[in-house]
Amino acid sequence: MCLITSLIPSALLRTPCTKHLNADLFSLLCFLDMMLFLLLFLAAVLSPSLLQDDYENMEIEHLQTTKKSVQEDIVKKHNQLRRMVFPPGSDLLKMKWDLHGEWRAQMWADKCIFEKSPVEFRDMDLHCGENIFVSEYPLSWSCVIQSWYDKSIDYRFGSNILPDEYNVSEVIHHTRIVWNSSYTIACGVSKCPDKPLKFMYVCRYCPLSWPSNSVAAQLCTSSCHHLDVPLLQNPCSFIDWIPRAQPGSWPWISASAFINHWTKTL
Repeated sequence: MCLITSLIPSALLRTPCTKHLNADLFSLLCFLDMMLFLLLFLAAVLSPSLLQDDYENMEIEHLQTTKKSVQEDIVKKHNQLRRMVFPPGSDLLKMKWDLHGEWRAQMWADKCIFEKSPVEFRDMDLHCGENIFVSEYPLSWSCVIQSWYDKSIDYRFGSNILPDEYNVSEVIHHTRIVWNSSYTIACGVSKCPDKPLKFMYVCRYCPLSWPSNSVAAQLCTSSCHHLDVPLLQNPCSFIDWIPRAQPGSWPWISASAFINHWTKTL
């Protein structure tokens, strides 16, 4: 007796005229019963890793930064977080997607090397910073970017002092997102099947100036919008590669040395 037919009252399987079993219906139910058994068998013996790989491949397709919608989501998330900086800054630039740097971010992600890329690889016409995130499972870009921003828990604006046990590199993840002179962002993601943490995310921020002894940024005054802090649009698209005169100092001039004024508040 088939499993399905054993669960159905026999009266429902009989024709109204002959009161005998309906052979066609009985055969159909037995066929469905065999298919159910086959599916249960395959689910039991099929490697869970194969199913997981299919899921992961499907998920990473939605994270590819070649998609315009993904680029827009990444830029939007960064600008939202930059508006949340406290105390708010008056010279934060509005970020935009960097098509020129996109392939470099993706290329480094594809290498599956869980460390920052060399400076000569990362920098082209601008000095750039870089954030890296690795995960066992695919995560949304919003989640990844938020995790970098949340590294600010022990950071205080205007202070260079951190608890001894705190990892300075953790704070840098946060500062790269909110650096006032950065206005371009490019990211890439890759699956690294041979790694315990199989998903690598890379974001590249340009330009990244080096802090000086001067005041880094003016704070917003009462004229700033409290609910929608304006971000500024940068009129410059390149950095002057002029070395500093002081030996041992950061080799390139800071953004404040060549960005003189902002043309538009957004």
